[in-house]
Amino acid sequence: MAVPASGIKQLHEIKSFADFDGNIGTCQLDAPGAPCTTMLWKFCLGGDAYFAEIPKRLSDITIEEAKSLLQRVPDDEIYPKIPQDSRLTVVPTTSVPLFVKRPALIHYDIPGDHSWIGELLLSEAQIMERVSKTPHENIVQYYGCFVEDGRLKGIALKRYGCTLAEHFQDGHGPLKDHEAFMRSWSRQYTICTP
Repeated sequence: MAVPASGIKQLHEIKSFADFDGNIGTCQLDAPGAPCTTMLWKFCLGGDAYFAEIPKRLSDITIEEAKSLLQRVPDDEIYPKIPQDSRLTVVPTTSVPLFVKRPALIHYDIPGDHSWIGELLLSEAQIMERVSKTPHENIVQYYGCFVEDGRLKGIALKRYGCTLAEHFQDGHGPLKDHEAFMRSWSRQYTICTP
């Protein structure tokens, strides 16, 4: 399996909350003094996933405490088996910087069967396979999938210098010339109306 060139290999390498792949905190605003919960997750290089649900605000958690509470997420809960008839491209070994899209763990705290998390990732990979057959400058470049033991472990996409949210936070602002955008868009697509 080809792997991206950089990243955290083991949990002890986590030095700050910025090293986590995601965190979300929830508090009941209508109940003063009600407990808050923070969820943290991390994907290590190679795809091992870890998750923690901590009954505290993020500001009240130390990095050491967070690392100690991370639990390994079983592969079969979030990484789907690839169907025999599926034709997913396996990522070739490359020196190109990649963004590896992993399963979304934002709802992993919900009790019950988590197979739907992996099914979403598999659906997205299948869509990317189709879309990549007719590349477009406004759709991220797809390189293929990371596969291990017959399971889809990630989708390899072009890595950009920043996220879309960071792009707008840096003052690039919203679309300025709507008319030029619509002219360009309408040359590419046909609008069907009932």
